[in-house]
Amino acid sequence: MKRLLASLSCVLLFACSSDKNLAGASTVETENACIINVVNIDSKPAANVVARIRPLWYVEGVSTDSAVTQSNAQDAILEVSADSLGNIVMDSINFNKGYIEIIDGNSGVFQAIASSDLKKNKLTTMQMEELGSVTGKAELPEGTDYAWVQIYGTDKIVKTNKDGEFTLDSLPPASYQIRAILPDEQATIGEASITISAGEKSDIQALAKPTLENEQLEQWAHVRTIPLDSTISDWMKPIAETTVVFVRLNETNFDFSEAMENGNDIRFTDQSGNRLAFKRAFWNSTTPDTPQSAEFQIRIDGSSSVENLEMYWGKTAALDASANNDIWASLPDSLVKAIHSITLIDFENQKLESAFDYGDGPREWYFHPQDTNVTTTPSSENIQDAFEFNEERNSYVFHWKSTSKTRGKWSMIGSRVSRVPSSLEGIDSIAFYAKGKGELGFAVEVLNEPTGKTKYVDYLDSTWKRFSFTPSDFVEGDGEFGNMGWDFVKPRVTTFTIWIVDESEMWIDDVILYGVNRDNFN
Repeated sequence: MKRLLASLSCVLLFACSSDKNLAGASTVETENACIINVVNIDSKPAANVVARIRPLWYVEGVSTDSAVTQSNAQDAILEVSADSLGNIVMDSINFNKGYIEIIDGNSGVFQAIASSDLKKNKLTTMQMEELGSVTGKAELPEGTDYAWVQIYGTDKIVKTNKDGEFTLDSLPPASYQIRAILPDEQATIGEASITISAGEKSDIQALAKPTLENEQLEQWAHVRTIPLDSTISDWMKPIAETTVVFVRLNETNFDFSEAMENGNDIRFTDQSGNRLAFKRAFWNSTTPDTPQSAEFQIRIDGSSSVENLEMYWGKTAALDASANNDIWASLPDSLVKAIHSITLIDFENQKLESAFDYGDGPREWYFHPQDTNVTTTPSSENIQDAFEFNEERNSYVFHWKSTSKTRGKWSMIGSRVSRVPSSLEGIDSIAFYAKGKGELGFAVEVLNEPTGKTKYVDYLDSTWKRFSFTPSDFVEGDGEFGNMGWDFVKPRVTTFTIWIVDESEMWIDDVILYGVNRDNFN
């Protein structure tokens, strides 16, 4: 990997002094910088040695375009040469915490370093020691021939043998964090904290399996503070004691190239560092010709005093912290319905319009036949006659008949629910109540170019039935009559339509989307 040679922007002024000498080196004067005086094992100046400074999260990739190499790694790494007296001067680094590594021949030094240290105008001594080594073993999954073993803060990377055994040598005495990753670089299979002693070879036996509880968030490359108020829309207030808030990412507010392709590395804490349970509703960063987007649902415990969310990302081969979180467990049904579903239309106001305010008013729905071969009762001109109070439902419903001179012709109700395409990738299911006779269909459409739709088809019964379906129930995209499939439609939905075909009749009520809320349409 190409290294970035740091420019020593702070001018050094050398002056001989009889009052103070440090390991045979003259006193160095500088402003607002950290001066590191490096000495050899014999305490003599380590002239012209090269210091490599890397952030805590840095690990060496398998190749220059490795999946585990962070996009900002090159900018973060510094190489600084000492002068003839072993002095290294730094006035800034591009990260909060990291490591400085110096290796020269059979000796070296490895120490933690923080950006705050560089603002104290202090002189630090680092003494080189004899290098050591360590052996260990990673438990390889069945069918895996080897793994890669990396050390945080260094460019060390070794390949295990077929039994998972490895050796890491030429290490300065220090404490290190190591991990083993699979060949595809997408998962960590082992990790350990190790201590290297001068001139000694140690054995750590088997690496421990990674756990979420043992994660160190300092090893994440990026963190962002998100005020809790910014995740709560006015229509959600006042919030319950325990609730769920939403963080939505897109190409304008997040650089998806800085995270794992599947979003496994995202983490959330409160302002005090307490982990927050969350669910990754969806993550779309690699689908061609599709806007990058993601949604996270974070549970906020009412007994806590959360003011800010801290979002972390940029940890390669991370565990999936979202997989087993039931963030909606034990929350009141009324709360879940209010913030995690949306009633598209319920007909209670005896108008064809949305049941909620999109922020700029409700959306109108339309009712019409496909063409002049289709006759509806009532007609679209007498639409008010379609609203009926139904005793079984104890509510107003929409009722119409459709007849056609030609097979395959339809009549429908529908609405363009979003003026701009909206991502509905987080939908869990769609449900409505209906009865009647004949074939019915429900379509989710994109009317903006390129256009397309996905559809669900079923049959009506003479008694009321709750129709409920998930995205997996949509007809597979085949291109016929614009049916492009759910994956094509889900990131940019504009329209919903409900239809009946041929000689059909339908009563319909309460069309609800689960897994989204009104903010998905804004």
